[in-house]
Amino acid sequence: MRKLNLYYGLLLLLIFLGTGLYLKFIFRPENLANTTARMEIRASHIYILFVSLLNIFSSGIHLPLSNKWVQGLERVFRFTLMLAGLLAVTAFLTDHPGTLLDRKLTFYAVLLSLSSAVLFLIAAFLSSRANSR
Repeated sequence: MRKLNLYYGLLLLLIFLGTGLYLKFIFRPENLANTTARMEIRASHIYILFVSLLNIFSSGIHLPLSNKWVQGLERVFRFTLMLAGLLAVTAFLTDHPGTLLDRKLTFYAVLLSLSSAVLFLIAAFLSSRANSR
């Protein structure tokens, strides 16, 4: 599943570059007078980069799979990281109401990436504890 995180992270990096081109050439500041909505779209653009880099970096992490708990936590942390990327891209496309209030997809993308990091830390802790015995 590590290779899947790498390829998915690289795909998200390409999507980040594509959304950057969209912001530069199509989504010009003069096309949207609402500066809050512009800020929301640019923030969603950066979240794509954030989740992309998390996926790429997580592909280099190897946890010694000492027991089924660590294996399960690793699968869940990698899956939530990929789901966060999907939500970040969807948020870029749809989640910019211009009020900073109703950005559920963006919130869930950030929450999933944070949850993934916490799950990784728990798995790493359990793995190191099992290997130290």
